Amino acid sequence: MPRTNNPTLGTIQCDACGGIADVCQAQRGKGRFLYTRCGECGTDQRTGKVIQSRLYLETNWRDGVEVMRPANVEEPTKGQVQPEPKPVVKSVVEPAPEPDTTEPKPVVEPAPEPNKEPKGRGLFALVATVAAITLLPFRGGM
Repeated sequence: MPRTNNPTLGTIQCDACGGIADVCQAQRGKGRFLYTRCGECGTDQRTGKVIQSRLYLETNWRDGVEVMRPANVEEPTKGQVQPEPKPVVKSVVEPAPEPDTTEPKPVVEPAPEPNKEPKGRGLFALVATVAAITLLPFRGGM
């Protein structure tokens, strides 16, 4: 069975981008929750009380549509004032911080230690001494 989209019941300002989003209502489930479809942001199916109340109370409904109140939204009373839409604040990209123009600190290199022999000289001296003592009897010495 092919899948069909729920009909658009009205429009509302998108929370994310500030554009116009279509408002639809789920046909299945106990809650009959409202959801939005935005051309920029995609589908938003959040079912929280605050979101559903906003969708139910602030949507510009099309003429002749019948909307069922979502299960978690209370019907506004006559004395209750409907909330005004919140202004959409788009995020502002902050400029990159300016590069640090102070002079860099000089790099301090450790001073070389005086009179320190490279490794391996002591071992060479030991091997040379042992070789000389061993070879002396063959050269006619001693």
